[in-house]
Amino acid sequence: MSPYVFKISQLLVVLALVMMLNIDLALCGPFRNDLQRVKPAAFYNDCSKRYLRIRGKEVTADADEKHKLYMITLTDSHGFLLFDPTANTFFCWKKAKKNVQLKLTARRNPKDLSMCTFEELPVNGASTKYVSMKNKSQMMLFRANGSQLLTRRGMTKRRCQPESFIQDKNHFNETAYESKDEFCRRMKRIKHKHKMADEIKNLCGITTPVQMRKRRM
Repeated sequence: MSPYVFKISQLLVVLALVMMLNIDLALCGPFRNDLQRVKPAAFYNDCSKRYLRIRGKEVTADADEKHKLYMITLTDSHGFLLFDPTANTFFCWKKAKKNVQLKLTARRNPKDLSMCTFEELPVNGASTKYVSMKNKSQMMLFRANGSQLLTRRGMTKRRCQPESFIQDKNHFNETAYESKDEFCRRMKRIKHKHKMADEIKNLCGITTPVQMRKRRM
């Protein structure tokens, strides 16, 4: 084989590999990004020495260090949702009067995600605090017994920090695919899918009867 033909064949092989890589990125890129949007984690509260969870309809903290929550990153902001797969509900802020510390509550199918979107801010060292994206003056606060703290009076005098959390993302041996699959399976079981937020429907590929009829038209 002449050197010229050999170089041409090498060039063709390289071009073929580049094309295959571009196709792979085009097809799988968004899918991989979606996988990274659902991550398991445990949230340890410094004041109560317990882990965040939902029990019934109450947001609380208990000693179960293996209690898993899902962080669902939103595409249109740097905020995220918190979902408890055991209770099958989201962490959301309960609407109340102005200038009042809002209470966290459980929501199975929240239509208004702005009341369920959190942002993490640094506190001290490795600790963080979690505030509402809609109103950053609202934050997660817990007493030493694991119940929610609904007032910030005397916080500076407390020995512990009610707002301080440590997040453990490496506590669970679960792949990104498994996390997204489990979360979306639970979302697909919800009865009133037409009331579901578009962000969640798009993430999990959920289509409602109304959307299906529009596509057929």
